[in-house]
Amino acid sequence: MVVGTVKTRIPIFSDSVGTQMGSISICENGIIIEAKGNKTPVLFEYIESLGSDRQLNLGKVTAEIRYFDMGSNKNSLMFMISDGSLSMLKKACGK
Repeated sequence: MVVGTVKTRIPIFSDSVGTQMGSISICENGIIIEAKGNKTPVLFEYIESLGSDRQLNLGKVTAEIRYFDMGSNKNSLMFMISDGSLSMLKKACGK
């Protein structure tokens, strides 16, 4: 795969009580977003932004990632993630 071997897989949630909506896998050269029935590989340089919107209960935050897919289409995904996992994801993506 273009993004390389999976190093870590992080669950992402649709609500603050922990309903899992998918995952983001951190790879050697990018990430794989698995959500809404799709599996999208994204190279690190195709990630436009990654940030949190607000703090939630149980150590979670709302977050948004904006990226370009391999077809050069601009996409975004809103999700909830643990605060520690978002920090790890930001560090891996260089954001």
